[in-house]
Amino acid sequence: MPEEVASPQRIAQLLSQAVEAHAGQDLERARLLYEQVLQMHPRQPHVPFLLGTLLHAQGAHAAAIGQLEQAVRLRPQELRAWVLLGGSMAHLERWPEVLACFEGALSLEPMNADALAGRATALHALDRSDEAARCFDQALEIAPGHEVALLNRCRLRRDRGELQAALADCDAVLAQSPAHARAAFSKAGLLLLQGEWARGWPLYEQRFAALGISPDRFGRPLWRGGDSFASWVTILLHNDQALGDGIMNMRFATEVAAKGARVILAVAPTLVELARGVEGVTEVVAHGKPLPHFDVHCPFFSLPAALQLTVETVPGRSGYLRADAARAAAWAAELGPADRPRVGLAWSGNPEHSRDRRRSITLERFLTALPEGCEYISLQKELRTTDEGALAATPRVRYFGDRLRDFSDTAALCAQMDLVVAVDTSVAHLAGALGKPVWILLPYSPDCRWLMHGERCPWYASARLLRQGPEREWPPVLAQVHSGLQQLAHAWAGTPA
Repeated sequence: MPEEVASPQRIAQLLSQAVEAHAGQDLERARLLYEQVLQMHPRQPHVPFLLGTLLHAQGAHAAAIGQLEQAVRLRPQELRAWVLLGGSMAHLERWPEVLACFEGALSLEPMNADALAGRATALHALDRSDEAARCFDQALEIAPGHEVALLNRCRLRRDRGELQAALADCDAVLAQSPAHARAAFSKAGLLLLQGEWARGWPLYEQRFAALGISPDRFGRPLWRGGDSFASWVTILLHNDQALGDGIMNMRFATEVAAKGARVILAVAPTLVELARGVEGVTEVVAHGKPLPHFDVHCPFFSLPAALQLTVETVPGRSGYLRADAARAAAWAAELGPADRPRVGLAWSGNPEHSRDRRRSITLERFLTALPEGCEYISLQKELRTTDEGALAATPRVRYFGDRLRDFSDTAALCAQMDLVVAVDTSVAHLAGALGKPVWILLPYSPDCRWLMHGERCPWYASARLLRQGPEREWPPVLAQVHSGLQQLAHAWAGTPA
C-alpha cells in the first residue's frame, strides 16, 4: 500500500468516519471502515473493541469474539471489552470461557452489575445454581432494575422450581418496561407451567417479538380465533416450532375444520404422511414447497390462544392419529409374534435443543432401567455417536433407525408396542397421539406444556409423567421405570411380581 494511503492522517480520517457512521447506526459502512483501518494498522488499539462492539450488536457473535479477544489483548484494562466478549461467548454457549471473561471484568471492577449478571448466568449454565443465585442477588443489590439480571434470575428460579419468585422477576421487568417481549414470553411459560392457561396462552403470543420473528410472513391475515368461518374460507395451519410440537398441535386442525374452514397443514416433510390422517384436513404441504391459495393463516402454537384452550378442554386426548395399515402390517411381520411385552424406547431428542442436556439421557444410563422379561425396540431414527457403542453391546435392544424413513414409518412401528418409554421428545408425542401407553420422563423443571406436578398428562390420556425430584437426578426416575417394567413383565407371564 502506498505510504500516503496508510499515513496517520489517513487512518485518523477513516477512523473518524467509521465512528460517525457507527453512531449514526450506518453499521455496514462503519464495519467496512473499521476493517479498512485494521488492514492499514493491525495493532490499532481502539478499533478491535469498536468493531467487536458493532458485530456484537449485529448478532455476529463468532466474528465479534475474534475482535474482542484482540481488544482485551491490546487493552486488558478495558472492562467493557471483557463484558462484551463474555456476552458473545454466551450466545455460543461457551460457558467456561464466559465465566472466565466475566471474572476478568470483575477483577477490574468487583461491583460492576453487568459483569456480576454475566457471571451469574454462566454459573447457572454450569449447574452451579447456589453460587449463581448469590451472584444475581449481588448484581440486583447494586442495580435493582437490571433487566438482564432479573430475566436470567427468572430462568434460574424456574429451573429450581421457585415459580412465584420467577414470576416476581418477570413482573419487575414489566413494571419498568411494559412492552418487554422477552419478559412477557417468560411470564407466559411460567403461567402455563402452573396450569394458568387462560392467562398464559394469550401472553405466549409474545414469542414472536421475543424471538425477533414475524407472525405475518405470508402476507395474509393472521387468524386469532372466532366462532365460525364463512364456507369459502381456507386457512393454512403451519408448524412454527419442532417436530414434537407439530405432532402435538395437529389435533387442532379438527377443531378448526369444525368451525367451517377448509384446512391446509404445512409441516416438516417427515410429518407429511402422518398429517394426512388427521380428521378435517383437506391438504398437507411440506415446508419449502409452493403453497396453494389460502385466505388466513395461524401458526400451530397460536392455536391454543385462538381456541381459548384450558387444561380441561384439550381435544384429542384419547388419540387423534392412526398408523398406516399397510406399514403397520409390514412391521408386525418383521417383528414376528410377541412372547413378551414389547416396549418402545426413545432416550434422547434433538441435540440442538436449548434444554437437551437436561431432558436427554445417554443410552448407557437408560439401559439400567430395562429389566429382563421385556422385548425392547428402539423408536429413534437418529443415533448419537456417544450411544453407538452402548447399542452395539446391547443386542436385546433392536434398532431400525435407518429404515424409519419418516414419522409414518415410526408410527407404524410404534403401533406394535405394548408400551413406550421416552424422554420429552417427538416419539413421546407420537405415542400419545396414537393413544399408545407411554411413560414420559421429565426433568425437574420441564417444558411448560407438561405442568409442574403430577403424573396426569393434559395432552395425552394414555401418558404417565415420571418426573425428576428437586435433586434433579435421573436414577430415581429410572428406578421407577425399572420397577414398572418388572411388573409389566410379570403380569404378561402371569407370575407374581
